[in-house]
Amino acid sequence: MRLSHYTRITDLGDDTSLLLNLPHKRADVLPNGVVALIEAGRLDEQADTSHALLEAGYLTSMSAEDEVTWFQQYVADQVSDTQAANIAVVTTNSCNLACSYCFQADTGMRALPQRYLTEADADSILRSVTSLIGTRGVSHLELFGGEPLLPRLGDVVRKLVLGGAELGLQTHATTNGVFLHQFADLLSPSMLNDLIVSVDGTAEYHDIRRVPLSGAPTFSTIIDNIELALDKGVSVAIRPNIDRRNIDGLPKLIDFLGERGILAHELVAFHHVNVHPDPLSPERGVGDHYMSAIEIDEYLLERGYGDFVSGEHSAVFGSLGSTSSRLTAYLRDVISRPMYDACGAPARNIYFSPEGAIYNCHELVGRPDKAVGMSTKRGIVELPLWDKWRARRVDLLKNCQTCNLALTHGGGCGARLDPDSLDVWGVCAGFPEEFDSKVVALAREDRLDMMSA
Repeated sequence: MRLSHYTRITDLGDDTSLLLNLPHKRADVLPNGVVALIEAGRLDEQADTSHALLEAGYLTSMSAEDEVTWFQQYVADQVSDTQAANIAVVTTNSCNLACSYCFQADTGMRALPQRYLTEADADSILRSVTSLIGTRGVSHLELFGGEPLLPRLGDVVRKLVLGGAELGLQTHATTNGVFLHQFADLLSPSMLNDLIVSVDGTAEYHDIRRVPLSGAPTFSTIIDNIELALDKGVSVAIRPNIDRRNIDGLPKLIDFLGERGILAHELVAFHHVNVHPDPLSPERGVGDHYMSAIEIDEYLLERGYGDFVSGEHSAVFGSLGSTSSRLTAYLRDVISRPMYDACGAPARNIYFSPEGAIYNCHELVGRPDKAVGMSTKRGIVELPLWDKWRARRVDLLKNCQTCNLALTHGGGCGARLDPDSLDVWGVCAGFPEEFDSKVVALAREDRLDMMSA
């Protein structure tokens, strides 16, 4: 009997420690005296405590090698080798807005020469998509950018949307919504039927964040276009990008959308996301703007907007199961969403780009040396990097196979790795330390809450 590879022990600073085992979906807080015996392997194997720890998965009777084999089989049983593909078409890397927090500055997309998909490119992409429909469960196309719905791309977008409809595919788009009215003829449940549109608060907040270089306001135009899309039967996910600078605008936006009748619409979803300035932003390093998803949810809960929190909830077994606290909420979220890979890049994503290359990751679009394939008149030609991405899963990456937090970070981001490392190593990037710090901070806040109650 020994400590499992997959048991994470974090000292909470009050003579107790958190034990977490993600494959077994267990979390408990135990006295440090017991934890010391566990780590030293000095527990009586016949004791009730030992049996309980063994049953919980914190201890194991398997050998180190056998437990790795068990973990690899566990992960393999949870994933499918035939996952449906996410087909995205990057119509351009250009954008009419210049939002300071945009991830594309972080990836260097803004520094690349402006590129625009042509109608010939669209024809080639549609041929490639046709070859994927029967084998990869393709149900829709995604338009992505930059801003995919720029007016100058009207003919290209129409070719993609109408061509997709002929193939039985609906089209989704991630758009800033400014020019949506110029594509009104495509807005339909059978054509361009699903949108993600960012609105960063009411006008007083939004119009200083999501603006063109001219500084012109965009809030009213975007709201009008959202209502236009809804009137045409199109689903709209409204996505506020939140940090400390505009958090006060989030409840105001909820109230505004409620009064306008938008939130009550059956085709509307509302999901806030947390952001921080990219490295090229002049705001980077000027104040701490970042807010975690949990902090944003707490802000909403404290102000009576509990219906709009983003956290997912599922049972945490063990001694934390009946408690309600910040730590418990965080662990519920971690346990309920195991990550076998960090994102869709290894198994699902296919991004068609204006230069004819295919990428697994939107952060790498425009860098031919990172391409996994090419879109040709004869269909898709796979390049060697595609197989390397396919091998990027926690049961296959060497350092993830015995990592007790592998199911929390999914092997990390592969976009920063060189090709030789892509299918070999997971990227921790300080995550274990961040996890422990987060857990300790939440436990401390819970103790303060109890003292003040």
